[in-house]
Amino acid sequence: MTMANLRRKPKLIEALIPLVFLTILITINVMVFGVYSLDGSNQIVLLVSAGIAGLMAIRLGFTWDE
Repeated sequence: MTMANLRRKPKLIEALIPLVFLTILITINVMVFGVYSLDGSNQIVLLVSAGIAGLMAIRLGFTWDE
């Protein structure tokens, strides 16, 4: 069985997980840092959310080559 056969499409809840994390983390970021939230802490939030999305993709059977 090849890797292409092991891949699957995400369910709706799985597709929404990175977006929910991003929304929650940006909300917390703005609440904690206020007007200074644009000074760099938002980039950390984006990197964490991208990492979560990457982990979800690996869990679904995708590889880095794709």
